[in-house]
Amino acid sequence: MGHIKRSMTQPDNEKPFDVLLFDLGGIFVKLSGAPRMMALTRETLSIDELWTKWLDSPSVKNFESGKSSSKEFAMAMVDEFGLIIDPLQFLEEFAEWSNTLYPGTRTLLNTLSANYTLASLSNTNFIHWEYFCEDLKLPDLFHYNFPSHETGYIKPDKEAFINVIQTLSCRPERILFIDDIQQNVDSARKTGMAAIRVKGIDQVATSLHKMGVLNDIRFNPSDPSTTMEDLRFYPTR
Repeated sequence: MGHIKRSMTQPDNEKPFDVLLFDLGGIFVKLSGAPRMMALTRETLSIDELWTKWLDSPSVKNFESGKSSSKEFAMAMVDEFGLIIDPLQFLEEFAEWSNTLYPGTRTLLNTLSANYTLASLSNTNFIHWEYFCEDLKLPDLFHYNFPSHETGYIKPDKEAFINVIQTLSCRPERILFIDDIQQNVDSARKTGMAAIRVKGIDQVATSLHKMGVLNDIRFNPSDPSTTMEDLRFYPTR
C-alpha cells in the first residue's frame, strides 16, 4: 500500500539506485519528543533505553499501525511509561513534537526527484501525519508515501520493507533506505535493500554525495557554519 504523489522517474542503470526511501523524523523533520519524554519519565531511562522502549512499546505500535484511538494511546502511554502528566496533557504536547522541517529539505528533495523515485517510510500516526500533509506539505515532495498508520506496517518489522518492495515492483538492491535508527537500517538490509543510518539533513546530503547520488555539492562538512540553505545540488546523470 502506498500513495503516488507525482509521476515516477524511469529506471536508469547508470544511477547507483532507482529508489531513495527515506524515514522522515530525525531526517527531514526535527524531533523534540525525546528530551520531553525524558522529563516526563523523571529521567529513569537513558536516551537509548527510552528509544528502545518506544520502539518495543505495544501502545506505540498499536497507535502507529492505526489500531488504537488517540485517547486509547494517551491513556496507555501514561500507564506504560509512568508519565507525570495526564493523558489529555500528553496528547496536547505530543501533537507538537514533530512540527518543523530542517532547512533545505524542499531544495534537496525537489532536486533528487528529477532523477530518482522518492518514497517515505515513516512510523507515524494520524495526528502528526495530518500536520505533515496540511501544514508542512511534506508528503507532496515524494512519489510514494508509506505512513505506518495507513499501511499497518511498523519499522523495524520486515513486512514494512517488503510492502515497499512489492508496491514499487523494484529489486531491493536498487533501493537505498535512509533512517536515523539502527534497528530499522538492519531490518532493511535483511530484505536486500542498501541502507544507511544518518541524523539530520546535513548528514543525508553528505552521505548521498559519497554514494554517488549527488555528484557535486558545494558543501564542506567540516565547516560547522555551513547549512543546507547555503547549498546547491547537482544530481548525478
